[in-house]
Amino acid sequence: MKLVSQLFGMVLGALLYFPLLVIYDRFISPRIWKPPKVTLSTTPGCMSIKLGREESVTSKTLKGLLVALAENLIDHAESTLHIRDRVTLDRELGPMFRVEGELDTGDWSAAEGFKMLGQWLGTLSETIPYAHWEDLKLRLPNQPIDCSVLPTVRFAGFEPLPNLENLKTLTWSGHRRQLKDSWMPFTPDLLQSLTILNITCDITIDDCFYLLLHCKKITTFTLQTIVQRKINNADVSGIEPVFGRDLSGAQDQEIELSHLRSLTLASAQDIAPLFRPFKFTSLRAIDFNLSYDGSLKDIKESIPWAELKRVHLGGRVRRTDVTWVKSRCPGAHHTCFCIKRIKY
Repeated sequence: MKLVSQLFGMVLGALLYFPLLVIYDRFISPRIWKPPKVTLSTTPGCMSIKLGREESVTSKTLKGLLVALAENLIDHAESTLHIRDRVTLDRELGPMFRVEGELDTGDWSAAEGFKMLGQWLGTLSETIPYAHWEDLKLRLPNQPIDCSVLPTVRFAGFEPLPNLENLKTLTWSGHRRQLKDSWMPFTPDLLQSLTILNITCDITIDDCFYLLLHCKKITTFTLQTIVQRKINNADVSGIEPVFGRDLSGAQDQEIELSHLRSLTLASAQDIAPLFRPFKFTSLRAIDFNLSYDGSLKDIKESIPWAELKRVHLGGRVRRTDVTWVKSRCPGAHHTCFCIKRIKY
């Protein structure tokens, strides 16, 4: 009797196994294991990688296409050089490129897509070395990605930091966690060569200070948005600094940003503490969108108002501040005030 029961169980299990396997394969596993879909494109001087659910090229055919497109891009770049200046990528000088990577998660986890984007950027570097990446644009999901769940092999070969010494322009959007926890963390080594930095991400004023401090050659700095720092564990409205640097310890310093010419900030937090340590000797354009009730009086001494050529103030600005700024910017021919004025 026991043997009959065992045989019956085995037969029943076999009968159930196949339909369950079909259900898993058709409806469950594609959402878990289906590889991200990819669009690869090239324009003169630019290589673009886009991951999204509506695209057509899967990871199975990616590497060959990536290498072929990159080689065509190199051929085009070299063919546009003058004959006397034509060089190969193996030499010290050569064509420079703009690289774009975008992750729009679909049927796979953000962590897995993030890992794959890093892998494919690494594959691209095998054909177009990092030393020839001059302009990099990365768009990531605005959600925290836990990199601890990824394989221990460091993102499968994408280690760009030691080799991005010629990167001049970086445009980055995503969740603040990936400024540090990433295959491309924002270390001082990455920031020191940049001349243009555009970041779309909610961070604290301490993090903004960290970025400005290490951008030694920056000429154009754009950040959206500075938000309130978390005061204590009970504070649910604020966030923790990403880089762990406390701005309060730098208030007595004087740091000259001699190359910075254009500064754009969106902030829901008082920006006055950010300006105290810095000296903006070359600043010629400001664009501030301030969504807090405060005054510009605390930053009046930090900005060379008389030298400004362009001023844009948006958000909540006091009428007295508007009058003061207008009187101090005689050379700002393209001044644009877009202000919800506070009448005091």
